[in-house]
Order: sequence, then structure tokens, then C-alpha cells
Amino acid sequence: MTGIDWGNVPTWISAIFSICAFGTALWAARAAWKQVKFSADEQKRRDEKDEQEQASKVAAWLVVDEKRKTAAVRYVNNSGVPVYFLTVTPMLAPDRKLLINIAEPGEGPRSVEFDTLADWLRSDADYPARYVQYAGLEVEFLDSNNNIWTRGSNGYLRRSEGHELWNWVNDLKRDEGQHERAENSYQVRVVNVN
Repeated sequence: MTGIDWGNVPTWISAIFSICAFGTALWAARAAWKQVKFSADEQKRRDEKDEQEQASKVAAWLVVDEKRKTAAVRYVNNSGVPVYFLTVTPMLAPDRKLLINIAEPGEGPRSVEFDTLADWLRSDADYPARYVQYAGLEVEFLDSNNNIWTRGSNGYLRRSEGHELWNWVNDLKRDEGQHERAENSYQVRVVNVN
């Protein structure tokens, strides 16, 4: 009669429990990694939402007096922090731009004359003044977190790469004092609002 060697059974049981413990540790590590990744993604979403919330509190619109053929941009920054290089481009006159270097936060809208657009309206403009106002503007600006935002004429706000804005602003800095850039056919009015 052959007997069972019970001496190896505890070794086998120990090996099985070790494998189970290793599997449990792997499962716990994977669950912890997923939790950390989820937390990081959630924090990123919260940060993006906060940034977009700040950007959504910045707006600009065009006010055109058709009889006097004057134009002004009204803008508001209710975000609590300044935004930089607020660039306003009328949709029907994209070669006319208004650049406000710093748009300080404030209680309500501020108004800035848009002389280059008014000059265009007084000349042989292709459209009546009211059409320019109705077509709207595109607004770009740099927020305090170095994000460039674009609000289209439809009012939709989106984060932008802003290469054109950066190139344009850098050209203006380099050509300091020259507000009209004939080589790119932009007519720009740069405003420092106090």
C-alpha cells in the first residue's frame, strides 16, 4: 500500500496562497492606478472648466452709428483677472483690427472708438454700416493662464492655438508705434485703456 506524502501538501497550499496573494496585489495595484488616473483626469477637467469659466466672462460687441458713420467696440471683462491682447476683428472687414493690450476686470462694459473701421465705413464700404454690426466680430484674447481663446461671430467660445494672434502681436511689438501694416493690409488701432 502506497501512502500519500503529506509532507508536500503544506508546500502546495502555501504556493497556491502565494499565487493568489500575488494576483490580489496585481488587481489592487491596477485598481489604484485607475483611481489615480481618474483623479488626474477629473482634476484636469475641473481646471479646464475653471479656465473656460474665466474666459466666458469676457465679451465684446460692435456698436455702429449708421448716421454719423462711427464705430466703437464695447467690451466687458467680468472674470476678476485681466486678459491680454484682446483683438477684435469685424467679420465683414477682417483687414480692420482693434487690439486692446490689457482688458482690466471691471464692473460693466467699456467703450473704445474703432477709428479704422469708422474710416472704412465713411469711405466706399462694400456694406451698409448696419450689416457690419449684424455680421458681428471675432474676438481673441490671452487669459491669465496663457491660454488663447477665440469667440466667433456666432458667440461660440473655444480654446485656440492662436499662432496668427501671436505672430500678429509680435509683429506689432517689433514695429512699435506703427499701427498700420501695409504689407499685410491690416489697419490696426492699438489701445492702452487705463
